[in-house]
Amino acid sequence: MLIREHTSFSKSYRSLYRPAMKINYRPEIDGLRAIAVVPVILFHAGFSWFSGGFVGVDVFFVISGFLITSIVLADLEASRFSIRTFYERRARRILPALFVVVAACVPAAWLLLPYSQLVEFGQSVLSVSAFVSNIHFWLNTGYFETESELKPLLHTWSLAVEEQYYIISPILLWFLWTRAKGAIVPLLSILAVASIILAEHGSQVAPEAAFFLPHTRIWELALGTLAAVLVMQNGGVRQNGVLSLIGLAMIATAIFLYDEATPFPGVYALLPTVGAVLVLTFTGPGTAAHRLLSMKPLVGIGLVSYSAYLWHQPLFAFARHLSISEPAPYVMFALSGITMILAYLSWRFVEQPFRRSNAISRHAIFSLSGAGLVTSAALGVFIAHSELSRTRITLGGESFVALSKETSPNLGLSGACRQFTTVEKCASGPNPIAVLWGDSYAMHLAQALRDSPTTLPFAQMTKSACAPILGVAYNGPRYNTKWGMDCIKHNEQVLEWLKGQPHIRYVILSSPFGLIGGMSQLTLATGDVIKSGDLSETHFIETIKRIKNLRKSVVIVSPTPAAEFNVGRCLVIQSILGRTPDNCHFPLEGHGRAGLYKKLADISARTGAGLVLLSDLICEGGLCLSSQNGTMIFRDGGHLSPKGSSLLGRSKDLSKRIIAAAGAEGI
Repeated sequence: MLIREHTSFSKSYRSLYRPAMKINYRPEIDGLRAIAVVPVILFHAGFSWFSGGFVGVDVFFVISGFLITSIVLADLEASRFSIRTFYERRARRILPALFVVVAACVPAAWLLLPYSQLVEFGQSVLSVSAFVSNIHFWLNTGYFETESELKPLLHTWSLAVEEQYYIISPILLWFLWTRAKGAIVPLLSILAVASIILAEHGSQVAPEAAFFLPHTRIWELALGTLAAVLVMQNGGVRQNGVLSLIGLAMIATAIFLYDEATPFPGVYALLPTVGAVLVLTFTGPGTAAHRLLSMKPLVGIGLVSYSAYLWHQPLFAFARHLSISEPAPYVMFALSGITMILAYLSWRFVEQPFRRSNAISRHAIFSLSGAGLVTSAALGVFIAHSELSRTRITLGGESFVALSKETSPNLGLSGACRQFTTVEKCASGPNPIAVLWGDSYAMHLAQALRDSPTTLPFAQMTKSACAPILGVAYNGPRYNTKWGMDCIKHNEQVLEWLKGQPHIRYVILSSPFGLIGGMSQLTLATGDVIKSGDLSETHFIETIKRIKNLRKSVVIVSPTPAAEFNVGRCLVIQSILGRTPDNCHFPLEGHGRAGLYKKLADISARTGAGLVLLSDLICEGGLCLSSQNGTMIFRDGGHLSPKGSSLLGRSKDLSKRIIAAAGAEGI
């Protein structure tokens, strides 16, 4: 993204597009770029004041659509439009700085990333080379995937969206200009409306797809295109100080009031994008918005905004890979400053030289671009699939492959057990007498139950992020109403299955129980979405009663105690750097789930359900162990690793504790 078509104050830029429709340099557009890129950077740095800073990407989509269309229309009016010239400009603007940033990421990724994450990084390098990184990250975004803030090239998704738009837009504009000039505005308007309808629908039913894919983003670029057409038809900007200030206010409102829970990119995205259109179409030299946006500091940041956007995510991602907890605000602020320094150097010594056609010919730029894309793609394949990637050794002497296996998602008995199923592989043995019911925090108990000295054959009935609470489900950015209805259906299926299983004596319920006592949004069985309040607790108590009415013992197993940092990531960092894992132990007192533990104890007392606190298995003498005898107990911030779960089962006999909590004599 951040296509750099509107360049510096250079005479070479202004002379490039004479005669015919004259494109004058507008410093306020570079100022608008600064207004967009700074919030994006500070949002990704974790500064809460810029909770909606992600809308800067949407503003850039509008700017890019506006500038590219302005240039294409100028060329069409002058009868000099050429697809070859169009893509030459794209190559000069985008690829050199992109190649430099990708090249800088490779050694850092090679030294720091566990094998599974290095493979994903290699795949992302390949997808960047093919301008399909938005599709790659859409396919690799999910509950068990690497956190987005740890992916060095995640931000290139927006670049891919723009390039996909530029495959279509110049040809479409040329066709309409030469065949149906009067239809340009109506057809672009239809395209934009259709796209925003898809975006609004997608943000509700498939938020990841709506966020990453072009059909739900093209309307933002099309808004910029429409603005450029209207400015051309009007003979230039129609100066209006009030409307231009309203546009800035709309962008600012989204930046400071939106957050990650805001559905995007549906109708909420209209606020910053329409705001950008107002700035582009009504900001003239006599307006207050022009005076503000033309301030030298803003213009300077706008000039280097493309490089700043490219550099910030890798810097933040690798800093987080090296930090046990979220880096301190001063660290992220310093990295934001380093981003701007690297951006200037990249703009000065990479972007600018490659823009000069008198220094680098068209043939040379195409040859270099082709060679760079092929090399980058080959490098991505090598990183993702080579034996050298598999055999890398950490500074601690452990192989990266072994480290990745220890931190791999813990799906319990089998990956097949992530949804309702009665297949044999989702039972620890024939004739189970217990059922493990819950989400991923139930999955990670499977090895502990299976390997406990006390035999407790069980069936696994689990679904990721779906708490074992009948009639309600979490509703949020990644878990929409459709997903919530599927979760509710899953839990009803488990209960119906239990009704026909008289041999099942124990029902083990486990989850982080984030819905209980919180103010999360809930999806109800009716399809309504409401704030949870105490409703989740009420439904959980009712769930326990319904199970007990089936004459089965209920045992609640708590989630793990929570540290102030991601324990699994801490263990990985210590191993990579050759440090002791003891640095990742944390105190039990005041741990992050202490309040939940009290709430579960109260529910246990009120319902007669048994309760097992995992702190009794993990913590000794007030200290919660992150690892034991070289085995990582945690795989991330809360889940047990497969080996860690097995270790706790063998050493702490979880099955025996569950039977005791249920008040049984034994098997």
